[in-house]
Amino acid sequence: LGSGGATLQTAYNTGSSITQDNTENDVSIDRGTSASGNVLTLTDTTAVAADVLSITKNGASAGDGLSIAMGASAAATGDGIQVTTGATATGRGFFLNNAGTGAAMIVQDGGGTVFAITGAGAVDFDPTSGQNFSVDTAGGNVSIDGQGDSSTAQLSTGNGNAVTNGDVTIESRNTNAAGTSGNIFIGSVNTAAAAGVSGVEIRAGGTAFTTPTAGEVQIVSEALDIVFDARGMTTPITVNQSGDEDLVGFDAGVTSIIGALNELVSGGANSNTTVAGTSAEALATGAPAAFNTTNGVWEGDADSADTRENVIGLVLAGVGSAAAVDILIAGEMTVPDLQWDSPPGAGASGSLVYVSDNTGQLTTTAPTGSSRVLKVGIISFANASADTTRVIVPVPDSIKL
Repeated sequence: LGSGGATLQTAYNTGSSITQDNTENDVSIDRGTSASGNVLTLTDTTAVAADVLSITKNGASAGDGLSIAMGASAAATGDGIQVTTGATATGRGFFLNNAGTGAAMIVQDGGGTVFAITGAGAVDFDPTSGQNFSVDTAGGNVSIDGQGDSSTAQLSTGNGNAVTNGDVTIESRNTNAAGTSGNIFIGSVNTAAAAGVSGVEIRAGGTAFTTPTAGEVQIVSEALDIVFDARGMTTPITVNQSGDEDLVGFDAGVTSIIGALNELVSGGANSNTTVAGTSAEALATGAPAAFNTTNGVWEGDADSADTRENVIGLVLAGVGSAAAVDILIAGEMTVPDLQWDSPPGAGASGSLVYVSDNTGQLTTTAPTGSSRVLKVGIISFANASADTTRVIVPVPDSIKL
């Protein structure tokens, strides 16, 4: 201690260094089993930008820089090491810098919690470029849990540098043929209330995640396709393979795969054959349609003296004048009651459908006299409910009387 003082404390207070350079023995601090309090407490209340405790191991040996063993023979409940930083401190509470080839830190436990970090601030694990950070348990759990209000748990690579980021892999791996890999769960759950959940988004591309609707699962690919491959499919299912943003050829409003499948079952637009045109007048849904001499589409009429009697199909969806319109020439659709001379009732299924003498209407009674008898379809469904009559449209044929 020299002139520094009679004790370690007084020597340290006067500016002396405390060293142990004996190459044979350790420095041992043993408080016995009856004492209370910490074995070793280091306190620094100054504003000096220096470490409170610095451990440097320069020798080319395999020993640990710091080894703390919590003995199992004593019922100890205290911490093996505790680092507390003051509210105004700007330094790091715990810092490991490993320039050797060994692990920077190994935490091994015999039964309790392996490693726990609590506090209001962030916890950063930042290995040197090219190095790994691994958390490995022999059968236990690895948990990253943000328990505070609106807290997040994030696993990511990259720091904004002009480099190619590494992969983030979430997997359940078993390298033993006799073993079984575990399940992988990615989701949003609330163990107290089923309704209190948020959405889940899986995204490739873009600059940020969106906010899915509560309980919704979004799978987003900004630039390329989404591919589903199950049971070693020879040709995986690809969503948006042609680059189309919408489901082409389906009824308006059908934007989901399930909706498209339901439409196929019910005889929707994708099972129909249509001809496109431009309306020459307002056209009603289900009205018989024909072309006029100026390439426009107008409503048909069986006893007209012009091209209205040359009906080719039914208006798939009503439009105003000078608008794009689709004419159903083969398929099935629901025809509203307003487009019938007399709406078919129960028992009308299987009846032939003709163009009426009244412009824009249909009838189940064949016209007579000078009218053109034009069969446009067959009723596939009819009952007493309003606007439910469905008509199958075949290729029309006509007889001029």
